[in-house]
Amino acid sequence: MKKNPILLFLILLLGFQPLVAQRYIKRLERWDKKGKQEKIARKAPRIIKKYPNDARVYFYAAKAELKISEKVTNKKRGYKHVLNSVKYYGRYQSKVPEPQISLELKNGLHAQVKNFRQYFEGSKRNKQSANALDLILASTFKDTTDSYRAFLASKKGAQKNEKKEKEPAKSKDKYHAKIIAEAQKHAGKPYKYAAKGPESFDCSGFTRYVYLTATGYELPHNAAMQSQLGREIKPSEAKPGDLIFFGDPKSKRVNHAGIVFKTGKGEIKGVIHSVNSGVAIDTDEKTSWPHHWKARVVKVVNIMDLIDK
Repeated sequence: MKKNPILLFLILLLGFQPLVAQRYIKRLERWDKKGKQEKIARKAPRIIKKYPNDARVYFYAAKAELKISEKVTNKKRGYKHVLNSVKYYGRYQSKVPEPQISLELKNGLHAQVKNFRQYFEGSKRNKQSANALDLILASTFKDTTDSYRAFLASKKGAQKNEKKEKEPAKSKDKYHAKIIAEAQKHAGKPYKYAAKGPESFDCSGFTRYVYLTATGYELPHNAAMQSQLGREIKPSEAKPGDLIFFGDPKSKRVNHAGIVFKTGKGEIKGVIHSVNSGVAIDTDEKTSWPHHWKARVVKVVNIMDLIDK
């Protein structure tokens, strides 16, 4: 019986890939033991691009960025590394069952976020940074600060006042068409981890760029953080241009962001988002929406009230 050389090649290739991935993990582990955090932070984006589904890469990247933030004396630089660590930790957390998450990493990062929030607290110049850290504490660690609770209370009060005023629907919806028009301009552009555009995007980098360009409102570059903003709405209330978040519907854990692209008959029928293949429009006319993304919707959010403030 004649052997198919192409089939043999594919079998060898599939068997070789896990070995190569394991080799990279061993490198990260070795660098971690030797305290080469800067090297890990430098190499991690390239390794993640090759192995985007391996939780261990995100673990070592988050740990390295955390250690760097603890060592540097420059607060501005340290803050940047804290945010990088939170970003990597969010991806790590989304791929690992809760009982298996490293408590050392989780508790260490939680403490460091609180340290930086305390440093920025009370400073008008750094108020935006303090607010961002408030949001991280609430969304990532379920640690709600007094100022964040006050923010939520004020937001609820503002929403009640807006309902009383019965503002015409047109003024609240004026950005939806602009958001969709801007999003469509980037269809087909490549995915790149941590990219903010305009040449390439990751998922939250895409939603951030589209909203900033179309409305002037800057979202945080993190899917879980974006999901904490605005007003959660029912899928039946969604309009093209609203934010939509995916992940585990049972645990409500968010790990992917997109923009509602198509609705009909009281339901969402498609999204535009940046996935591994690039910025894509997935609708009910393709198998990816009904057979994959639709079942992974965690929440839909309207932030038009925040944009108009």
